[in-house]
Amino acid sequence: MTTLEGAETPTDRGSPWKGVGLLALLHLIQIPLIPLFVGWMFIGLSQLVYVVPAAIILRRKGRPDTARGIWIGAGITALLNAICFGVLCAPMMR
Repeated sequence: MTTLEGAETPTDRGSPWKGVGLLALLHLIQIPLIPLFVGWMFIGLSQLVYVVPAAIILRRKGRPDTARGIWIGAGITALLNAICFGVLCAPMMR
């Protein structure tokens, strides 16, 4: 899309909120994995299986802000996982 001066207008770069929402939907992939292994305990690590490809695909499609939102959501998930692990497992380690 070009303006009258011939300069291109910025394309839709996505939104960080779209990335966080997409990651929340991708986390639903973990639900069928619960019987196979303790999927929720290792969601911080196992999410890399789908976060890295999703972020790469979004960046290649010209949606860097949505990819950034996926990384923000992945960081929040990993931090929450670490906090919950510490709260639940710290009393058992005494």
